[in-house]
Amino acid sequence: MKFSVPRTLEGPQREIAECRVLCECVDAFAKDMKAKLCSKAVKGWREWDNPKHETAMAQEMFRIADVHGQEVDVANFAMFLWNLSQE
Repeated sequence: MKFSVPRTLEGPQREIAECRVLCECVDAFAKDMKAKLCSKAVKGWREWDNPKHETAMAQEMFRIADVHGQEVDVANFAMFLWNLSQE
């Protein structure tokens, strides 16, 4: 499903719609991220939370970033790196 904001809205209605649609889009994207992560976990993928793999994960993220259709994988690698950067 493609998300978009009605072009006819203006002012505060447009701003409210932008926020609502952005949140819906992120929720749908996150659903796909979670499905892919769970699928990989069931197949035995581990160590995403191990700091010693941070460089390799960043390299893989940038390697696949140019491949159309890999957006969910790129986002998942970004989440792994984000997690490792948390205090």
